[in-house]
Amino acid sequence: MTKQKITSADFAKSPALTAHSFNSKAIARALDKQAAALPCSKVFSLTVTERLRHDPAFARERFDEIMTLMRAGEMSVGRRMLRAWVNSRRAVRSGPRT
Repeated sequence: MTKQKITSADFAKSPALTAHSFNSKAIARALDKQAAALPCSKVFSLTVTERLRHDPAFARERFDEIMTLMRAGEMSVGRRMLRAWVNSRRAVRSGPRT
């Protein structure tokens, strides 16, 4: 959990926060209308990717979780999670693309 407060200026800077804001509003509207289906959203995966990029301790814990899954025989789930982990860590090491 981050101890840093998120301001409205942060939403303007971060596409992930902007997407989260729009998706949260759409989901809240659907819940208010008691809709039969909620809008599809990738908020969770974006949130995890951002956290993997910015929180090394979380990245280590996530890697341990992935290895535990793979040792337990959950290879397909472990491979998908490992692919996402590697892609997010690769972005950290190479820096922002210009």
